[in-house]
Amino acid sequence: MTVGLFELLIIGFIIGSIGLGIHGLVDGLRHSDAEWKAIGQDRTLWLLAIWFFGIVGAVAYLVAIRPKFQQLPAMAESPRMPMIGAAPPGWYPDPSGAPAMRWFDGHQWTPSTAPMNSPPPTSWPMGHPQAPAPGYPPSAPGDPPPPVS
Repeated sequence: MTVGLFELLIIGFIIGSIGLGIHGLVDGLRHSDAEWKAIGQDRTLWLLAIWFFGIVGAVAYLVAIRPKFQQLPAMAESPRMPMIGAAPPGWYPDPSGAPAMRWFDGHQWTPSTAPMNSPPPTSWPMGHPQAPAPGYPPSAPGDPPPPVS
């Protein structure tokens, strides 16, 4: 029994489609819910589209959504949205989008908030000895105080 060119093309298309679908699913699953929320898309919807529509869903994901994830590292480096462990303790815009400043302790967001554009708090949340101004990292000893808006 010999395999013709047409049969080889069909087999290649099937294997390629399965590979592209698996690649799309794995790529979609490796992004956190926060990343999906940051690009304004629903993770479950896209994973189901890839699963049920196969190559069409995978191509749509790779063309329309994946480039948005590639832009996220530039957003994560911004001092306005520190990633856990990537920024010094300080007051930053609330990552939830609320119009307030939220205290980042260097490891996680705390429940402490301050109104946006308010004078700097006079003490750190949770009883810390010094407080930097909103939007500014803590200053080193001897540095001039941050400006008050």
